[in-house]
Amino acid sequence: MNKWLISDTHFFHENIIKWECFRTEFSNVEFMNEFIIQQWNDTVNPADTVYHLGDFALGTNMEAIENLIKRLNGKIHLILGNHDTPRKVKLYAQLLPFVSGCVVLPGKRCCLTHFPVMLDESEAHAMYSRVNIHGHIHEKEKCPNDAQHIGIAWDLERKIYNLDELV
Repeated sequence: MNKWLISDTHFFHENIIKWECFRTEFSNVEFMNEFIIQQWNDTVNPADTVYHLGDFALGTNMEAIENLIKRLNGKIHLILGNHDTPRKVKLYAQLLPFVSGCVVLPGKRCCLTHFPVMLDESEAHAMYSRVNIHGHIHEKEKCPNDAQHIGIAWDLERKIYNLDELV
């Protein structure tokens, strides 16, 4: 059983194709969704755990989001992002085993969040964390450039990260 990390898939987000230079190759949102779903299912086994660090899907079609979740392999633990509205959070809480604002993985000494967070030494010690793995930032040049942060937004390298290999 592997543990995986991904963030900022932005399923159903039509405008991200125009805004993010890393997605302009997709002719439409359906093609983008299918590309990410196939990559996900080619990487993740049904028994694996996936930590999704926010901004899973956009839009208001809850039935489409539910159907998409059912197509994805693994047990999805969702960290909420800035596009995760109360209506979607309610749906996620019904469908997923875990929904939260952050996750601390003491054995890995890391904290999983959507936004990068600054941990001072006392907070890092108290949380047993040394590294903040985060999403939200889609461009490498804008990510914090230090040993305490690892950005994993899907657009950065267009991949799903293996937790053990990353940490």
